[in-house]
Amino acid sequence: MLWGGAVPDGKSATKRASNGFVEDPGMNRKNERLRIISDNIHNRETVADVGTDHGFLPLYLWQRQKEQGAAGRPIILTDISAESLHKARKNAQAHNASATFDFRLGDGLTPIGSGEVDAVVIAGVGGALIAKMLGACPEKTVSFQKFLLQPRNAVGKLRFWLDRAGFTILAEPLAQEGKTICEIIVAAPPQGGFVPADFEGEGADDIRYEIPGCASGWTPQQGLALPAERQAALYRAFLENKIRVEESILAQIIAGQEAAGDADAGHGAGASAVNQVAGQGATAQKRMVTEARIGALKTIAQREGIKL
Repeated sequence: MLWGGAVPDGKSATKRASNGFVEDPGMNRKNERLRIISDNIHNRETVADVGTDHGFLPLYLWQRQKEQGAAGRPIILTDISAESLHKARKNAQAHNASATFDFRLGDGLTPIGSGEVDAVVIAGVGGALIAKMLGACPEKTVSFQKFLLQPRNAVGKLRFWLDRAGFTILAEPLAQEGKTICEIIVAAPPQGGFVPADFEGEGADDIRYEIPGCASGWTPQQGLALPAERQAALYRAFLENKIRVEESILAQIIAGQEAAGDADAGHGAGASAVNQVAGQGATAQKRMVTEARIGALKTIAQREGIKL
């Protein structure tokens, strides 16, 4: 899930030249999001960036390969938008990277052949859309070695879906880009066959799926590109913000209950009494759920040795 909790030392994204192209095309080594994603892609691996938009990640990978003397492996860039793919092509041309890139127009995994690449990146789109892409053609999905996913929202439900569909979550590092902390999921496709799963199925709202590592066993100490201390700081800030959001929701619920109580005290029994009782019951249920979520988050923080 993306959120606006600030953590020191995080750097914002790209600069733009007057011609509208990228001066430093996301290749800034201080860009944690691109660094974390690329760190999980080895130079020997082939990769496809689905929904590439401006092509920032492929340019970052290309630059890294070039610096390490491993340039030359083709990178597939796909997008459903011809306009976005045009921007990516222009950015590649501006940095003489076009010869390494293969631009393809199409939706989801459709433009990529089964097993054509080792790693598939899907970043910057919603969790529901990612699940839809992976579930659209199970036979193709299981043909790749791993996926690097950076959902814009509904991260918990995506983790739930991946778990139910049979994926193995290998790592769940966090990265800051500007004021946003991004959750990145590195997952291997099902080995024993793809299991159809419901994105909104029973258990999808379990808060443990909303916290990196709770479902997979990954810990901040396993951060790859970033020092363990940095991952731990991001993890702490992430938990603090989650608790802050839930506490704000709880405060609003309590304020609403108190206001409703004052209103009820000023009116006698009437035709709307049944509806009022039903509404109070629903609100009480929301309060109970929110209090449970806060308690679970604090338990997770305590288990991780984080003092809030």
